[in-house]
Amino acid sequence: MKTLIGIIIFFAFCYIAVTALKCKDCRLVTPERCRTAKNIPIRECEFLSEETMTNLSVKTACITATRIIADKLFYTRMCGVRGGENDTCDWLEDRFEDEGKVDNFTCSSCEKDLCNASNISYVNIIAFIISVVTVVVMKLH
Repeated sequence: MKTLIGIIIFFAFCYIAVTALKCKDCRLVTPERCRTAKNIPIRECEFLSEETMTNLSVKTACITATRIIADKLFYTRMCGVRGGENDTCDWLEDRFEDEGKVDNFTCSSCEKDLCNASNISYVNIIAFIISVVTVVVMKLH
């Protein structure tokens, strides 16, 4: 009986280890649609790059990117790659720069299921804190 339980636990861990990362998937359709993570499709992220299989520092990740176009905040939520030559945040920034649409671009990545479902990315929080600290320090001097 103990052997059977051990085998079941072993295969359960194997299943958890090989299941793909799940991310919210929404591309710059309208500002309202991607801003809130409700009712956004979930995508299973397979290995997106050969680099994720050969380079241990490169990870499949959930991506949340924001940028302002014509005074409207747009969100992009998607599967991507963190690190290496094919880093998704770097690729998005280059792409938006080529389009001349990089105003207030932020991008963050995370590696847990549905971690890009939050409405506020850590990059935005850090940028806000730095702004507040800068203003306070300038007032003190």
